[in-house]
Formats: sequence, C-alpha cells, structure tokens
Amino acid sequence: MKNIWVYLKPYWWLVILSVGLVVAQIVITLQQPLLMSRIVDEGILAGNLAVVKDIGWQMIFNVIIVFVVAMLGVLAAASASVFFVRDLRAALYAKIQSLSFRHIDQLQTGSLITRLTSDANQLQTSLQMILRLAGVSLVMMIGSLIIVMGLNQQLAFVFFIAMAILIIVIAIIMRLAIPLFDKYQTTTDNMNIVMQESFSGARVVKAYDRAAFENKRFRSPNTAMFNLDKKIAKIMALTQPLMMFFLNFTMITIVWFGGELFANQSIQVGEIMAIITYTTQILMSLLMLSFVVMQIFRAQVSIRRLNEVFKLKADIVSPKNGLCSAAADKTIEFQDVDFKYHEDDQELVLKDISLTVNSGSTAAIMGPTGSGKSTLAYLLGRFYEVNHGAILVGGINVKDYDLDSLRRKIIMVTQAPTLFSGTIAENLRWGKPQATKEEMIQALKTAQAWEFVSKLPEKLEAPVKQKGTNFSGGQKQRLAIARALISEPQVLILDDATSALDLATEAKVRSGILKLKNQPTTIVVAQRISSAMTADQIIILREDGRIEAVGTHQNLMQSCRSYQEIYASQLQKGGVHASP
Repeated sequence: MKNIWVYLKPYWWLVILSVGLVVAQIVITLQQPLLMSRIVDEGILAGNLAVVKDIGWQMIFNVIIVFVVAMLGVLAAASASVFFVRDLRAALYAKIQSLSFRHIDQLQTGSLITRLTSDANQLQTSLQMILRLAGVSLVMMIGSLIIVMGLNQQLAFVFFIAMAILIIVIAIIMRLAIPLFDKYQTTTDNMNIVMQESFSGARVVKAYDRAAFENKRFRSPNTAMFNLDKKIAKIMALTQPLMMFFLNFTMITIVWFGGELFANQSIQVGEIMAIITYTTQILMSLLMLSFVVMQIFRAQVSIRRLNEVFKLKADIVSPKNGLCSAAADKTIEFQDVDFKYHEDDQELVLKDISLTVNSGSTAAIMGPTGSGKSTLAYLLGRFYEVNHGAILVGGINVKDYDLDSLRRKIIMVTQAPTLFSGTIAENLRWGKPQATKEEMIQALKTAQAWEFVSKLPEKLEAPVKQKGTNFSGGQKQRLAIARALISEPQVLILDDATSALDLATEAKVRSGILKLKNQPTTIVVAQRISSAMTADQIIILREDGRIEAVGTHQNLMQSCRSYQEIYASQLQKGGVHASP
C-alpha cells in the first residue's frame, strides 16, 4: 500500500480541501428537510405565508451554496486523483524501464500495458469515488441518522431494522462480485497479449493468410471477458432493485407508523415528511457506499498488480561509484561464463564460455538456431546477468561499470531494428542528442544510408512512421547502423543487422566501419557466412551453448567440420566455390 499511496502525498491539500467541501456541502444539505418541515408545520398548516417565503428564500440560498461547494469539491477530488495517477504512471513506467529483460519476459508486455492503463484507471476512479461519493455518503448517512433519532426514536427504530437487513444483503452481493474482479484483470491481460502479438505481427498474419485463425484466437479471451462482464452485471443488477424495494418498503412502514403517531398527536406532519426525506437520503447513501466499497475491492486487485511491479528488485543495477570513464583498451573477455534465463531452469543456455576479442578487432559468432549467439551479445551490455564467470571490457568487469555508461559504450543493432515515429534526424539523435548535421550525414554515408536519404525531399527531416513502416527492411537496418555509429561506441554489436542487405552493400558497410577513426571492437552475430568470413576471428557455438571452435576463416575451413558444412551449404554450388 505504501508504494502506491505515497504518490498522493504531494496533493494532500487537495484531499483535505475535498473532504472539507464535502462536509460543508452535507451540513447545508441536511438543513433542507428541517426547513421544509417548518414550512409545512409553521407556514402552510398555520396559514402563515410570511414564514413560507422567508424559509423558502433560505432554502434557495442553500441550494446555490451547495451547488458552488459541490462543484469545487468535485474539482478538488478530480484534480487530486488525476495528479496522483499521473505521478503513479510515470513512476511505474520508470520502474518498468529499469527492469531487466528477465523481468519483462516474466511479466509480459501485454500485462504491463494493462497495469499502466486499466489498473491505473481503476485507482483514479476509486480515489474520486472515495473523496466524493464515500465522503458525501458517510457524512450524509451519519448526519441523517442523528437528526432522525432526534426527531422521533420510534420511527428511527423502524429504519434501523430495514438498514440492518439491507447491509446484510449488500454484503452478500459484494461477496459474490469481488472474486470476479481479479479474474477480469487477468482476462484483460490475456486479451492485450493476443492483440499486441497480432497487431505487431500484422504483416506475418496477412502473409500467411491467418486472419481467420487470429480472429479465432482473439475470440477466446474476448468470450471470457464477455462471460465475466455478464456475471458481474447480473450480480450488480440486483443491487438497485433491492435498494428500491427496501426504500419503498421502509417508506410505507414509516408512513404507517407515522400516521398512528400523528393520530396520537405524538408527531407533526412536517416531521414525518422530514423523516421520510432523511430516510431516503440514508438509504441512497448506503447504496452509494456499497458501490464505493465494491470499487475499493476492485481497486485492491489493481493495487496488488501494480505492487507486483513496484516490489520487483532490479537484478541488474549500477554499482556504487561505478566506473564512468572510457577505457582506452576495448578488449572483450569472457571468463568461464555460464548463463540461463531463469534461476529455476534446468539447462544452461551458455556453458563454459571463455574467449578474448582484441581491442578494435572484429569477431563473428555463428552457430545453429538456439545456440545462444544473440544471448552472448546481450550479456555484454548486462541486459542479462551471468550466472557464473565474468565478462570484462577493457580489463574491467562489466559489473564494475556504471550501467548507463556501460550501455553508452556498447551499442547493439538487431536484425529487426526499432525506428521511432518522428524524423530521420530525431532517430539518429538517439545515438547522440547533440549530433550536428555533418555528423549525421557522415554516419549515414558510413552505413550506406545516405544514398537513399539524400533522395528524399526532406532528407534528414524526412518523416519516419511508427516502427519505420515507410522504409524497407534494408533501409531500416542501415538507418539503425547509422544511429549506432553516430554514438561512437567502444563496442559495436551487429546482431544479424545486415541480413536484409545485399552482399555488395554489406561489404561496403563493413568496410566503412573498419575505416572509422575510433575503431570499435565489433561483434557480428551472423547467419550468413559471407558476414563472418572477413572477421579477425570466428566463434562457432554448438547447439548446447558451448564453444566448438575459434579461429579465422582459413583455420576453420581446415579444422572445423561444422564451419565447413555451413560454407558448403551457403557458398558452394555443384562443387564450385562461390566467390567470397
């Protein structure tokens, strides 16, 4: 609870103001039935028109004051809840950004989106209801009860019996509804996961003509949500009719006994009218309170889900006084590294990895699918943490670097790079916020992207649609490589980042990187042997995550059977070697 409501603390004054305005609103409102009682008893029945006018004007003035006070109270409550959820969302988003890949994989993106949107909205609604409906209902109910007790204890006793029965009925309804709220949020998670996968993979869905299958897959969580909605609606639908039944039954009972008391001259007509009005207010307040309590229990589910994120301890953090300065030596060393994605996994993804990549050299990593090629690269930037062993950059353990500094030194370009909506220049400045026009053009030239960017009417200011959908796969890869190069990395990781380029363009990109003034140590994760042949060393991983061989193209052609098979399958046709 502390993790969540601490974000309301800066706006405590709005909470106090809202509560104060609620009390003022109800104190004035509670006067109205008493004033109406006086109009009937002292004015109408007594034939005194002056009393009717005087009290009538007072009631009109009260209505105006209540309107103003209520409006200010709603504004204060809404402001407090909006500011609270804004800060909560910002903190939650920052927390998610700080999590490692392991935690994000565990929680799933669709669930995180639900927590940032639906769960946060539940808290906003709940806070508004607590500050307004709960406050109004509680003060109205307590104030009305006190006044009814003061007017006539016999009629008040009738009301207390009805209220007790109604409280029991509402408690039963809530007991049935509350367990469904947790299921509802989980179902929303499942629906968001399906939608996210389907929308992000829309091209694959269309390419394989799987729209009907995706519609069927969506139908399952959608039907589950429909069934839960229906169950909740049925249960909630009982509340208002039951309330109206008890309200009308109580009114009839009060009028019945009130008539007898009036006949015995124990009560006046105006007092009966006032008690009926107060009884209506009490029962309606009780109805509103039941809705508030229901919403609070619903919010409890959201609070638990949000706290699940806040309570996660970042397993990859910067060390105290972590090293920030750039080391002149860019040598990479893996020392007896073991890795698995989750602690409870039985099998290691990478086993006994020991190798050295010299400063400024290029190393290529090859191996079968699932051998851990990309994972090996991710470990360099501490996106995952090794389970055993150490990784050194410039002779320093990556765990001893300031995390932000480390990731500025080690830049990765993936096979399917992400471009952000905006302009080409804005995307390039992700690599270097203060990059000049000349620096951007040079980076684009090195990445062989300037040839198509220069032909665009807006050039650097050309728009980039969401995920770069207005560029081809090869163009996106070249723009991503340019974004990486402009940051002048010490270590450059190309995770199959040239897979969409033809061999000639790929060779030009590699040549351009080799000509950089501050030559980075380059790790190339490759599927194509043509991407690896010119590397200073080639690391071959086995399917079980161990190193099979390390060497140059010439060495491996002579000593490594797996490399020979890859070469033969990709670059030999009918026994004739293709030109490297």
